[in-house]
Amino acid sequence: MSYPTDCYSKDVLLFVNRANFSKDSLLEVLTMACGLVGGLSEHKLEIVFIGDGVTECLAACLNKETEPYMVYAKSLGVAFWADKYSLDIRGLSQEQLFEGCAVIPLEDLAELMKKSDIHLRL
Repeated sequence: MSYPTDCYSKDVLLFVNRANFSKDSLLEVLTMACGLVGGLSEHKLEIVFIGDGVTECLAACLNKETEPYMVYAKSLGVAFWADKYSLDIRGLSQEQLFEGCAVIPLEDLAELMKKSDIHLRL
């Protein structure tokens, strides 16, 4: 079996800007992430939780359903970021985030956007 030759890897930036209203919200994000990086193209993916989306990257959101997807996503090199400004205005800190989710200031976020080929929003 041969694979298409036009499946080029892209640097994808996924913005999550929605409130965590259900226990499945983070699961949806992680399922999408695993699909993007685990496919034929093997895209490089960075996920930025911004605005109300920072409620999705809290350690409290991890559960038995999300854990396997989180492990798989991390094993494929998915990077997780939380917008510093969004955390600050909600009174949240880095200590409350799940392991492996780093805080990114606005200036660095602009640089991350510049180097990405594709921007997606949830």
